[in-house]
Amino acid sequence: MMRIFSIVILSLFLLISENLSASHVRGGEITYQYIGNRYRFIITLCNDQKGLAGAVLNNPIDIEVRSSNLTGSAFRISPEPTTGIFEETVFEFYSDKFKDPNGNTVPLGNGTHIITVLIYERNAGILNINGGNSEIGICLETMLIIGDASTGGFNNSVVFENDICPEIACAGQPYCFNPRAVDPDGDSLSYSIVIPKGDDCFPVNTFSQPNVVGGGQIAIDSRTGTICWNNPQLAGDFVFSIQVNEYRGGILVGYVKRDIQITILGNCSNNPPVLNPIPDTCIIAGQSFSLPISATDPDGNTVFLTASGVPFSLTPPADFTINSQGATSTATFSWNTNCSHIPNNPYNYLITVEASDLNASTPLSAYQTFFVRVVPPHVTGVTATALGDDATITWNTPECPGFNGFNVYRYSGSAPPSDACCEPGAALGLGYTLLANIKNTNTRSFIDNDLDIGVEYCYTVTATYPGGVESCPIEFACVEIKKDIPVITHVSVHETGGDAVGIDSVKWSNPSELDLAIFPGPYFYKVFFGTGNNAANTEVFSTPQVATIGELDTLYAHTTDTESRTNSFRIEFWWNNSGTEQRIGTTKKATSIFLSTEPNDNQVTLTWTEDVPWQNYFYEIYRADDFAGPFVLIGTSTTRKYVDTGLINGREYCYKVLGFGEYDTPSITRPLLNWSQIKCETPIDLTPPCAPVLVIDSDCDVEGKNYLTWTNPNNFCADDVTHYNIYFTPVEGDTLRLIASINSGDDSNANDTTYVHWLDNSVAGCYAITALDSLKYNNESVFSNIVCIENCPIYELPNVFTPGNSGNNDIFHPLYPYRHVESVNFTVFNRWGQVIFHTTDPELGWNGTHKDNGELVPDGTYYYVCEVNFILLAGIIPRDPPLTGFITVFRDK
Repeated sequence: MMRIFSIVILSLFLLISENLSASHVRGGEITYQYIGNRYRFIITLCNDQKGLAGAVLNNPIDIEVRSSNLTGSAFRISPEPTTGIFEETVFEFYSDKFKDPNGNTVPLGNGTHIITVLIYERNAGILNINGGNSEIGICLETMLIIGDASTGGFNNSVVFENDICPEIACAGQPYCFNPRAVDPDGDSLSYSIVIPKGDDCFPVNTFSQPNVVGGGQIAIDSRTGTICWNNPQLAGDFVFSIQVNEYRGGILVGYVKRDIQITILGNCSNNPPVLNPIPDTCIIAGQSFSLPISATDPDGNTVFLTASGVPFSLTPPADFTINSQGATSTATFSWNTNCSHIPNNPYNYLITVEASDLNASTPLSAYQTFFVRVVPPHVTGVTATALGDDATITWNTPECPGFNGFNVYRYSGSAPPSDACCEPGAALGLGYTLLANIKNTNTRSFIDNDLDIGVEYCYTVTATYPGGVESCPIEFACVEIKKDIPVITHVSVHETGGDAVGIDSVKWSNPSELDLAIFPGPYFYKVFFGTGNNAANTEVFSTPQVATIGELDTLYAHTTDTESRTNSFRIEFWWNNSGTEQRIGTTKKATSIFLSTEPNDNQVTLTWTEDVPWQNYFYEIYRADDFAGPFVLIGTSTTRKYVDTGLINGREYCYKVLGFGEYDTPSITRPLLNWSQIKCETPIDLTPPCAPVLVIDSDCDVEGKNYLTWTNPNNFCADDVTHYNIYFTPVEGDTLRLIASINSGDDSNANDTTYVHWLDNSVAGCYAITALDSLKYNNESVFSNIVCIENCPIYELPNVFTPGNSGNNDIFHPLYPYRHVESVNFTVFNRWGQVIFHTTDPELGWNGTHKDNGELVPDGTYYYVCEVNFILLAGIIPRDPPLTGFITVFRDK
């Protein structure tokens, strides 16, 4: 695991006189360069008080590596300013100058390093930080990885060709800015807007994106880095940060965060120049090209054109020539490319063009970006030569060095289309198939084997370079496989049976385009066998050697199990070269057609498989009443499936399939006819009926009675339903359980589609019905629609009763009828809060006596609380709120 270090450049704790205010920093960044075996870190700051900043920032900045307790100092290297409002101040320090507390030098080692610079303070009045109270720290941050294999052991950060100060825009007008970041290593860059960091290098928690406070919309192009704010409405200072990530081979190898301050002016009338769009370009290394650039200023100010990008730092560099300068200015971008310009990644070179009206009262800029893709020259000398069913592809050494291998592609059919090759993976986009990725840089040939006779194949080869770069698939070579080897044409089941009974018949055609001068004979064949779909590698037969091809035997019958498996065969073509037997070539493997059956209700489904080098395009299906036949044609299919319907359950039927096939080349006789084995099957009803549709009628006034009715599937989607199963659960969501079957045993209840379900003290529950066919097969359908019935519970209490022995209103009980009550928790209190009666019986049954002494309670008013538990679909649910009230007791005198 890599160690992670944190370098913090400590804030400027500088003592200054009381009559001086602190230096205010508008923005900045940290970049780094790999120099020899150490790194040079460059801190660039933008300050808003030149004279004061020059005096203060001439002092060294303390550096602290907090995780390792290392310290150092960065010194200013920029000259003292003389004029102007803003100053760009630059400091530097080196990775091998850190010291421990004992004063020993400890250089920065391998690992991932997050480098930060913390300086007090930002200038005040930044509107999108804490409402303008922005005098807090400004923390700059960059990431460096040292010693990681993915980076080649070192890395250079991006450098910015656009100054960090100042950035000026106008309210009500669109503003665009591009930092013009260039990566010296040619790494791929991506851009994003991030939250600036402040005190202690934490993100500023009072920060808002500039457009949230200033209006309009702000966005950054993640590929080009152009930031546009359309259209700011509020004048003042705003700040944000951009993060530039570097990727090498798709792996993040570093980043730089640039802190930027923008001043929006409210009284400017200048408009930025307009740059004409610049097209992207794809160029092959070694070629030259040029692009015209032009821009116009709508206010008539002079336009100044500049450009940046990696190509300007290469050898030879790209050139940006100013042709004319005025309200309309023109320039030319040109580049004489060579092999050294091939990038180490499959990305394009980004060129950024800036047009500025620097002599305007408020200078503004416009930006256009375009990509240049430099691709390696295509591989030349591609050839393809056929021998047997193999093709040998060869090619020349690539023109540009530095390649690390080759990709070999194949295209089946006529010549493939061409392409300008401006995107990675162009060969696949043209319809090629990748055959091989060759890592050996000394290889110049590849053999593509097991090809089809009579088919044209085209090949192209590309050179691969580090970082996924690939040359263009421009040159290709095509070849058609000749019939100079035998071609297997038949593997047909002659007899269906076990090991000693079954017979496969194998046929093949002789080679008709063999070069007899090279192979003068004598000739012979070897037959190879394999079980199932396995490779045919067991030699089972060899023909006699004969002088001419026409004398060769091309038929072989092999005794094997053809009943329970398919079998594979392959034919090898040999010749006797002055006493030495040598193989000329081999056919592809071919299997017999293997038939499988699946019984169902009054039908049998037939499916079959094969593995043959020809194309079977048509099948005939034959059926007999028994294994011995006779077999009669019952249907055809263009797929490997057939359903035989209208059969009688319990009766056996026997089948075999005849396949019709052909090779692509017309030189081989067509059609090729091959039989499957015989397969017998007995249809059986395995198909359940379709589900009924259920309806339920329930009446809360009729206690515990639900009326179920459902549709008879025989009337719309089945013909063999004989009985039904009824399923029920009293709680919605629980498992439905079988509660009844309408089944007389004589298969006569299909028309009985009603059922009355009696329940105790409830009608709540969920129901489903299934349909079943004959008792012999008893296939059950899926559930019908599930229908749920809810209870409508009632439970009310009277407010007076007269206990005694008169037989009139002697017992306190609920008002009748009450419904769907599982239990209660009934408690009666006297006026002092003492419990005088309690029960859980829904009938209550209080006779007016005190629970402690059994005597009648005095006349008066008593308070009760009754928790009632209702029986509902969701289960036993308490009434909410509980029943409460008063009971007036009059003893019966």
